[in-house]
Amino acid sequence: MQFIDILEELKAAIHSEYPKADTKLIANGALKYSFLKHRLGSDLIFDLEDSISLDGNSGPYLQYAHARARSILRKAGDAAPKSPAAFEPGERSLARKLAEYPEVIDKAAAELMPHYICTYLYELAQVFNRFYEANRVIDDPRQPERLSLVSQYAEVLKQGLRLLGIAAPEQM
Repeated sequence: MQFIDILEELKAAIHSEYPKADTKLIANGALKYSFLKHRLGSDLIFDLEDSISLDGNSGPYLQYAHARARSILRKAGDAAPKSPAAFEPGERSLARKLAEYPEVIDKAAAELMPHYICTYLYELAQVFNRFYEANRVIDDPRQPERLSLVSQYAEVLKQGLRLLGIAAPEQM
């Protein structure tokens, strides 16, 4: 099977699974991430279903995570984010994970191992999901502080995906 055949299969699967999504953008992200998440030189097996899953370690999962954060920020409207002076436990976990980003990028660049970025972004999305499940953002007394964290999260995710050559859509 040739690369173009795999890409066409991905596009068809994405279109049937997510008919409103930008098929080409999601397919490119799924394919790139599927290869980049593995350590260079290791064996890999391409699984079409895993590569487009929104439930696992995949490009579309991270693209959706970015779109979801941007959606939260859009819903907040003109509310101004405010950097927290003190963190609550859920906020602290997210802030701690966000702070790891520069170190991960330096390590990935120094060792020429993009899979470090993939692993970090996936872990970051999981930490954000736990934060969002446990902490109301919109219409919460800590809305400005939490919007700041959501904004930082969306920006780090976007930058990380960009480094991998993957688009970070505003909506999905």
